[in-house]
Amino acid sequence: MKNIKILFIIIVSLATIWLFDTLHGCSLISFRESNISFHDLPKEMQDTILYWKENQGSYFPNIDSLIQNGDGMPLVISFDKKYSLENEKFGPWVKSRILTRVSDGKTFKFPRDTPVPFIVRNDTLVIPTDYNILLSWNSTSKWHLHKLR
Repeated sequence: MKNIKILFIIIVSLATIWLFDTLHGCSLISFRESNISFHDLPKEMQDTILYWKENQGSYFPNIDSLIQNGDGMPLVISFDKKYSLENEKFGPWVKSRILTRVSDGKTFKFPRDTPVPFIVRNDTLVIPTDYNILLSWNSTSKWHLHKLR
C-alpha cells in the first residue's frame, strides 16, 4: 500500500509539472514559413555570418577547447538588442530554448536541438538548417525564416 501511495505521488507530480509547462505561455515554433538560401538573406545578415566565419581564428585561438566547453560561438545575434535567448533546463539537461522579446516579454519556445545561432533583425528570425554553421561554413546552406508576431 505504501508503494502505491509513492507511485501515485510521483505520477501526480509529473502530471502537474507537465501541465504547468504546457500552460506556461510559450508557443513552440515550427518552421513552415520558408527556407531560403544564404544569398537571399538581407545583406547585413550575410555580412555578420561571413564576419564570424572569417574572424573566428583571430578571436578564438584554441577553437577545440571552446567547442568542448560550449563557449565562443553566439547563440543569438540580435541586431537591435530586442531579443535574448536562454536555455530552459530540467535539472542539468537543456529542455528547450526560449527566445524572449525584451520590449514586451513575449516568449517563443524552440526544441533543444534547434541549430544556433538565432539571428534576429526587424522581428524576423533566421535559423540555420545545419548545426555548427559558423564553424563549418557552406554558402549553399539553407536557412529557416520566421516572422515573430
